[in-house]
Amino acid sequence: MKMKTTIIIIIIATIGLIAGIFLKSYLQDENKSENNDFNQNATSSEEIVVDMENSLGDVLNIKQDRDLETGKRIPSQYACVGEYCDGSMYGDDHEEIFTVVQVPLVKDGGQIGCGADIFFAPHAIPKTQKVLEATYRMLFDIKHAPEIPADGFRNTVAAFEKTFFDKVTLEDGIAKVYLIGEMMSPGVCADPEFRAQIEAAAFQFDSVKEIQVFLNDERFDWCTLDLSDGEGFCKAGPQYWITIK
Repeated sequence: MKMKTTIIIIIIATIGLIAGIFLKSYLQDENKSENNDFNQNATSSEEIVVDMENSLGDVLNIKQDRDLETGKRIPSQYACVGEYCDGSMYGDDHEEIFTVVQVPLVKDGGQIGCGADIFFAPHAIPKTQKVLEATYRMLFDIKHAPEIPADGFRNTVAAFEKTFFDKVTLEDGIAKVYLIGEMMSPGVCADPEFRAQIEAAAFQFDSVKEIQVFLNDERFDWCTLDLSDGEGFCKAGPQYWITIK
């Protein structure tokens, strides 16, 4: 009788052990499934945020992030100022490692708009042949204000928070700059500064003789920013963004 009871206890314990193993395996599979669902959702959100990146954007680590609620662009870096912005801190062979792009930024004390001027800030980036495109990508990724306010300059392009850089082409001396999003002006003083920066980015190169700007694949008309109800500079009709050097 004792032997029979012992056998029954062993059988019950074995069944319990097997059931425990199956239960543990089932819970692990459920956790994996939930984690996979979470990762897929995270990937989906990330794709929405960085849906305008391309291969050069990857190299430069520029993804043109945007706030998913407001649609505003989120610049990721401060303008580089100082003696090492050209990559020279990495030694004498830095020119073999980096390409230096000259990014047009804005300071006070000139004839642009409400009294502004353009100056160029060097930025060392990973070696690339696409210097013009890289210049625009850097320009659209630099924050509006400097890291140290006393430096006293700004990136007005960053104030156009719903305007994104898409691409630039260059053929027969004509640079065509393609922007996407909305052109929402932060103020009348900002418009000429924004225009000056976009044009300076291209006109610094001798190979560029003319610039044409497109918004959402259509020629940009400055009259869309004219709120004077026909009394301002648009009396003569459309003012397309076409500038010859």
